[in-house]
Amino acid sequence: MQITAGPIRIGISTCLSGDKVRYDGGHKRDRFLTDTLGRLVEWVPVCPEVEIGMGTPRESIQLVQRHGYIRLTQGPGVSEPTPDGIGAAKSCVTITSGLLVGFT
Repeated sequence: MQITAGPIRIGISTCLSGDKVRYDGGHKRDRFLTDTLGRLVEWVPVCPEVEIGMGTPRESIQLVQRHGYIRLTQGPGVSEPTPDGIGAAKSCVTITSGLLVGFT
């Protein structure tokens, strides 16, 4: 493993960095992360919902376990994961996993 000089790269939920990508069109900027810790690390913003093509604003989504399976719920209904969505989410994880030291 090659060690390179430079800041530690850590993934951060895009909404925590202050971008308005949440379901309600807002953000959840965390000033400790961005202003204090941000001086010591390099943040790599990641938003899985945006990566799979969901717009902003949108209905909130959750992962829930039903009948032994994990399902994506949006609003009152349950939907199956789509191949495109699964592929985009896997790509996001694959791309960032080799480049990051951690994720918050």
